[in-house]
Amino acid sequence: MNEKLELRGGWGAAFIPVVIFLFFCVLYFIVFKAFEMHALAMGAFVALLVGSMFTKKGYYERFWDFVYEGAKEAVPIGILLFIIGMFSALIRTTDISAGFVWLASSLGVGGGFFTAFTFLAVCVISTATGSSIGVMFTCFPIFYPAGVLLGCDPAILAGAIVSASIFGDNLAPISDTTIISAGTQEYTKKTRLR
Repeated sequence: MNEKLELRGGWGAAFIPVVIFLFFCVLYFIVFKAFEMHALAMGAFVALLVGSMFTKKGYYERFWDFVYEGAKEAVPIGILLFIIGMFSALIRTTDISAGFVWLASSLGVGGGFFTAFTFLAVCVISTATGSSIGVMFTCFPIFYPAGVLLGCDPAILAGAIVSASIFGDNLAPISDTTIISAGTQEYTKKTRLR
């Protein structure tokens, strides 16, 4: 699939789906404060539909072939996020954050120590799973409510969870970012060894 795609409006039209997807990200996460992956996937699909309208005549099928190739490479990531999503729903259903509050209050743990514990625990989970976004979706419902009830500073606690998710993902031996970047990048300037 080395053929190029021709778009109405030139190469700048290739950014239209990205801008539309970013609009949906801001709309769902910041405006509505709804962390719903199904809605975000629908935003991505709408962005692709609008982007397909900018393809020149004769290139429409090739556009969807490129979309299929990109989606095919993301299947392992989708499966990983699906499993993490099931695990996250199970944790929320069992109300494990109440267990953390009980354990911390029984041991006399304060807000500062719980924030440090949260950072270390989320680092370990993120390193094990290799997915920063999946760990955020899993760990926020567990550690954030428990930490706020224990007296942690909410902004510091949220920062600890986000930074630990990214830090652990960068340390992971295999990561969703590594899989995507290795699967989508291609080196075209091959040189001969003499």
